[in-house]
Amino acid sequence: MDAGYARLYNRPARRTGWLAYQLAPTSREAMAWHEASHQQAYKLDRGRLEKHYFYQKPWERMQMGPRPETVRTENTIQPIPSDDLRKAIRMEEQKLSNPQSE
Repeated sequence: MDAGYARLYNRPARRTGWLAYQLAPTSREAMAWHEASHQQAYKLDRGRLEKHYFYQKPWERMQMGPRPETVRTENTIQPIPSDDLRKAIRMEEQKLSNPQSE
């Protein structure tokens, strides 16, 4: 069997592409038909259309590896010793139990 129109020309046939564009404009067939119709591929009976990209793909452009460390900060949060924590809790409890002392 011979190759079909879509395989031969890398785009859907004119009517099926138009129908796909009406039903689901974001489908691959619809987008291929839309692009081919804007390039007048059906009207001028152009051959196979293939896109060529002459720039880097996003994943090729990404720099691999960890981010450079620009600012180094010391840890400002220090752990509270348990004795100091107990003392702070007792003081808060006293403030809550004796509100007039303030």
